Amino acid sequence: METGTWGEDIAEDFLVSAGLRILARNVVCGGGELDIVAFDKSRGAAGEIVFVEVKTRASDAYGGGKAAMTSAKRRCVCKAASAYMRKHDLLRRAFRFDLIEVIGRKGGGDPLIRHYRNAFPMKTSSVRRNWRMR
Repeated sequence: METGTWGEDIAEDFLVSAGLRILARNVVCGGGELDIVAFDKSRGAAGEIVFVEVKTRASDAYGGGKAAMTSAKRRCVCKAASAYMRKHDLLRRAFRFDLIEVIGRKGGGDPLIRHYRNAFPMKTSSVRRNWRMR
């Protein structure tokens, strides 16, 4: 099992234990990939769609997974989330972008898990403009 898949499995278990429902994994949409799409029913009456980027690293030596979330990567995730929401008729739903860092190695003991809720905003103005026009 590759490191990324192992980290996503760890992240999925973490999210489920926190009460989120997993809707999809490894979704290719809009030219990008969404690691995990989940639903958080604890966030208001209608709940909230959660797009989760998972970064798995053996150590924090070079800033961990959070440092790997460049502006280009955030734009790519936002574009994929926009396409996913259009495809599934979710444009009027509340949503957020989370980041989960999994630090460790398979077979190396319990990994360190860091969950950053609302890790970054939707800054792609053209994506939001297209939503309003539909």
